Amino acid sequence: MKYMKSTAFAAAVLMLAVGCAAFIGFPSDADPVQVNDETVNVYFDGSGTWVGGEYEVFNVFEAIQAACGSSNLSLYISIANGNDDWTQTTTANGTYPNPDYGTIATVGLVEYDDIEEEDVIVEETSLFSIYGRNANDSTWTDITPYALGWIRPFTDYKLLSELVYDDTIIPWASAFANIAIKMKTTTSLDNVVSQSSLSLKALTDPDTRTDCSYTFIIKDTTGTLASKIPTGATFYARQSPGATATQLTLTQAALSAGIIVYGTGSDAYLALHDATNGAVVAQEETYIYNSVGDYYTNYSWMTHMFGVGTVATEKPDGQGYIYDYWATYKGNTASYSNYTAFNLGYHTNIPGSYEHYFPNWGSGYEPYYCNGDTFVIQYEES
Repeated sequence: MKYMKSTAFAAAVLMLAVGCAAFIGFPSDADPVQVNDETVNVYFDGSGTWVGGEYEVFNVFEAIQAACGSSNLSLYISIANGNDDWTQTTTANGTYPNPDYGTIATVGLVEYDDIEEEDVIVEETSLFSIYGRNANDSTWTDITPYALGWIRPFTDYKLLSELVYDDTIIPWASAFANIAIKMKTTTSLDNVVSQSSLSLKALTDPDTRTDCSYTFIIKDTTGTLASKIPTGATFYARQSPGATATQLTLTQAALSAGIIVYGTGSDAYLALHDATNGAVVAQEETYIYNSVGDYYTNYSWMTHMFGVGTVATEKPDGQGYIYDYWATYKGNTASYSNYTAFNLGYHTNIPGSYEHYFPNWGSGYEPYYCNGDTFVIQYEES
């Protein structure tokens, strides 16, 4: 399990500007299941008419960023300082996912100046609205104030995640495949599709993608996991790729040797959930603030698997405790160098996967890439 801790975050006053161009897309067929590579449509009305483009990304904020480019009519956004980054780092609490990732402050219009030979901002406003919708929805949902980086366009993420805003869960707002950015008072959301000639997109089912398959090696090094599993409990898992879940043999010998299971998901946690037929229990909320201790836990913070979580046992000499807990590692070996720096839910092989650069003990920075299709899930002792 990972422990993400932070103090309460404050609103920043410094603004970062990002110039973006709304790409004029081609028509596509509205379909109840999204099967092509593009995962998000972005629509923009800055010219007074809706235009749109489609992008292969991991979250909707990345889609807005992917709309950046050169055009006679461009989308411009400004972002509160640091909120274009999916992580936050503080001296007191280290690095953790940024609760405000993808929060947009202003929207504007950029035009290319032939004389200056560069894009210039010709209009900018904080009085804008951003809406989300899926192909089968009847209306657009206002998502303007939310952290757009934690909204993703996948079916499994919609079922097993909950968007949090201002410490409040926003029901059914975690997953959208279509984003409309509205800055004009003269346009109507009713005309998004007809004017842009870009049909609404459905959420992407990870089963339709080749980059959503994962392998997990579940192992116990404490020698005690089998005895901790609730008496009479029965668990199932996919024990070969694409197979139906079958009953697991959770003897201590099998757990010590390592059990291999296979799952499909838009992120590694959701794939583990699929692989174990729901036997893994983790935090569904994008973040939770814990007032006692003043810290946050984040999406996919793992608490239990097979009914077993962290167990603290007092040392024989009474000087502290021994902890048995779940840990995760990238690759097929559990070594210190492979320990995952973030929860499984931030790992994916879909384009737009996250990365973070940690300071190197010597000099410079060491990159950590949130990707990979094989993980060790190990119950171990510290």
